[in-house]
Amino acid sequence: MEFEYKHEFDKNYIVIKGEDNVYNYCLGMLIHNDINGLLPLKVNHVNNRPDYLYEITSKQSVRELYSVKKITYEELKMLLKSIVELAKELQRYLLDIDCVVFKPEHIYIDKDTMETAFIYYPDNDISYQEGIRQLCRYFLEIIDHNNKILVEYSYNVYCKSMEENINFESFIYENYSEGDYEEERKTEYVAETCIVEEKTFIDKIMDFVRGIISEKADKTDEDDYDMSEEYETELLISENIDARLIGTDDGMVLEINKMPFLIGKSDIHADGVILSDSVSRVHAKIYEINGKSFIEDMNSKNGTYVNGARISPNEKIELCSGDKIRFAASEYVYQQQI
Repeated sequence: MEFEYKHEFDKNYIVIKGEDNVYNYCLGMLIHNDINGLLPLKVNHVNNRPDYLYEITSKQSVRELYSVKKITYEELKMLLKSIVELAKELQRYLLDIDCVVFKPEHIYIDKDTMETAFIYYPDNDISYQEGIRQLCRYFLEIIDHNNKILVEYSYNVYCKSMEENINFESFIYENYSEGDYEEERKTEYVAETCIVEEKTFIDKIMDFVRGIISEKADKTDEDDYDMSEEYETELLISENIDARLIGTDDGMVLEINKMPFLIGKSDIHADGVILSDSVSRVHAKIYEINGKSFIEDMNSKNGTYVNGARISPNEKIELCSGDKIRFAASEYVYQQQI
């Protein structure tokens, strides 16, 4: 699947190159209806081939979001619920769920509403069942492995996804809707003998999860969900960083004391907070690759600029000390001690 990112007016898009220049039923449904759970779509025709433009303004991919944090129990349940609700919505419009892309880098979450949106790509070559299985496998990698409740929950979801002829709705709601799973697990292991059994079972699960992660590190097939070497380098958390952003108007200093470092107006999601209405909740990210600092816009509505030039969506720009960075209308100077 060939894709790129594009900024057009005040909107950001992920663009996927189509194969057939044919207007069919599903395209009509996607273009003329606001379907809950799907990214808004418009189609441009270039050299007799369709370009599918999915709007991702102010949204972050699941891959991006959980590169700097672990997914929580509630967040995972919300994500699973969104898949169930999407399946029902697609049935209403007689759309094929096999056309939904379940790769974590192509699933987007709105940081304002925490709603999840998916890409519906008519030429998708990964079946629904295989896409769900790979997604559930990915969940095992981004959970907190010290949280036994979450580990067991994620493992059960993964096991369900591996069954023949997956009952999509049942394996989601089996773990989502029947009471509070955490409370059930607490009461289930009251007896001391049961606690010992739980530890043994969890240890077996953890061995399995470690095997998954180890196997992932050895794969290079780009169709799998393995991260590239560059992406893995980016995910390494760096501390003792001696860098800062200094406001050109008010002199406000944002100390960059770790990498990656998120900038935005949300004091919950951002590491460096800029209190401006024009700044997105999570506006941009500064991170380190092989000892060099880079900045990337996080699909903000009003853009990120380096030395006057706007950064394209998902474009990484190397930073040098003295660079001027503008987050919407708020300008800062980047300083780094060599």
